[in-house]
Amino acid sequence: MVYVHERGARHLADPSRLLASATRLYGDAMERMWGRFDPVPGERLRPLAGGERISLGGGNSRWHTHPDMRCTM
Repeated sequence: MVYVHERGARHLADPSRLLASATRLYGDAMERMWGRFDPVPGERLRPLAGGERISLGGGNSRWHTHPDMRCTM
């Protein structure tokens, strides 16, 4: 299962736009720096909006969204 902020889920399902943008920035170093990117199948994605409880490694955590849109647990 891949937990991701709801705004990033589309980039994991289809990373082509994200990778094109990053490649313009990093150029030939892209592969060396970040390796291979494969799309995450939709059934494996769990988009989170904030406030959800998720179970990780036998414990529970609450997902929080920061005002600047970065997420943390």
